[in-house]
Formats: sequence, structure tokens, C-alpha cells
Amino acid sequence: MIQFDKTKISSVFVFLLVFFFFVNIVQSDPEDILYSRISEITINTPNYSSEYNYTDFDFSFIIELYNPMNEVILISTPHSILFNPHVNVSFANDSYSLFFLYGYYTVPTDHSIPPNTTTYLRDYPLHFTDANLTRLPEGNYTLWFELDGPSPITYQPLSSFINVNDTTIEISHEEYNGSLFVIPEYSRFFVYFGTTHLCLIILMIFFFKKRRNH
Repeated sequence: MIQFDKTKISSVFVFLLVFFFFVNIVQSDPEDILYSRISEITINTPNYSSEYNYTDFDFSFIIELYNPMNEVILISTPHSILFNPHVNVSFANDSYSLFFLYGYYTVPTDHSIPPNTTTYLRDYPLHFTDANLTRLPEGNYTLWFELDGPSPITYQPLSSFINVNDTTIEISHEEYNGSLFVIPEYSRFFVYFGTTHLCLIILMIFFFKKRRNH
């Protein structure tokens, strides 16, 4: 009569669970979301005109566009630009009319987004229809970038925040919220290869010990 050792059977079952867990991680696809975020903001000295009643604050941005796919994403836009800046403000005191200034050519353009993170350097004036502002008006500013055309996968812009009070300007950035770790194909092979052989070695040791005990 064949007898089964419950402890050894349980051990084999655990090994198989671990094996299939790692295989599932290696074979799973990355999160199909195209992210953009602002990693750095520099606010330069304002330019103003009393004659035309405006003040421009020059913003310098470092923008990151993250493509989680293992292939190039093609985005077609109706203009020459890939994305454009947006701002929403809750002012502490007075109310101002403002918007970002940016230019483009009205030419349909294809943009190739390679895998992983691509960095862009962009300068945009934040235009206030009010002259002689020497600093940003007090309030809470939210800034983000929208694509100028549709994305073939879900697009998620992350925001940056500027808190302006009477003494300080605080800048913070929203972080990536998803799983952004992409395993390259060659790494997938080595992880799969190593995990498979490790499980086989463990099973061989188990059966070798079982034979010796008999």
C-alpha cells in the first residue's frame, strides 16, 4: 500500500506555488498608463508692461513622460506640440485673470514616445492681465500638462502644486501612483531560467532524500 507523507506533499505544493508566482510576475505586462509629471519648476523674474497692462512670470519646467510599454507609442497631434501647460488657482485675496502662453505650428505631427522615461525641458510664461506684479499673487496653484492629441493608451497627467503666501513659495510634485517597474526581456529570461532551475533542484533534493530513507 502506498503511503503519503503529508508534510512532504505540503512542501512540494508550496514550492509549486512559489514557482508559478514568479512565472506570473515575469510574464505579466506592465501597467498600460502613459504618465506625465513635472519633476522641477523654476520661477524666474517677472516681466511687466504698464502700457499693455500685463505681467509675465517665466516658468521653466522639467517634464517627465513615462511610457510603461516595451514598445514605442505613437501620438498624433493636430499641432506641432506634444503637450501644453494648464493651471488652476485659488487666490487668497484678489482675483486675477491668467493663462500660460505657448506657441505652435498648425501642422499635424506624429510624436514617438520611447519606452521608460523621456525628459523634456520647456519654458512657458504665466501671463497675468495685471501690470506691476512683483511676485506671484498669494494662493494655491495647481499645474499639469495635457497631451495635444489622443493617446493610444490611458493618459494620466500628474499635478504639481505651488503654495504662495506673504513670505514663502512652496513647490511640491505629485508622485507616480502605479507600478512603474518594467522588467526588460533579457531580465525576464534570467528570472524565469533561474526560478525554474531552483525549483527543479529543490524537487530533486526532496526525491533523493525520500529514496535514501527507503
